[in-house]
Amino acid sequence: MFYERDGSPGGDLGLADAGHYAINSLRLEKGYRAWGAELSRTDTPLEAGLAFAHCLEQAVHWAARLLLKQKKAGVNRRLAIFILADPEPMLGG
Repeated sequence: MFYERDGSPGGDLGLADAGHYAINSLRLEKGYRAWGAELSRTDTPLEAGLAFAHCLEQAVHWAARLLLKQKKAGVNRRLAIFILADPEPMLGG
């Protein structure tokens, strides 16, 4: 009711409406990863570019030890986000 009566609040501050799909698109532009979209259980934090969130030097948990082993051996895959020079959407591509 408030929205219908007063319109979009915050317009005088430069705020605009942003729906779920807009927020998801902005998440991708910032490089934020989401479980189930870009990430799955087959991706490690090193492959996903999330190594900064783990303290591998103090690896006491078995999973941290596996990440340290992967780091020493080298990462075979990396999640990459591409920015296209042509802003036109690629439908179906």
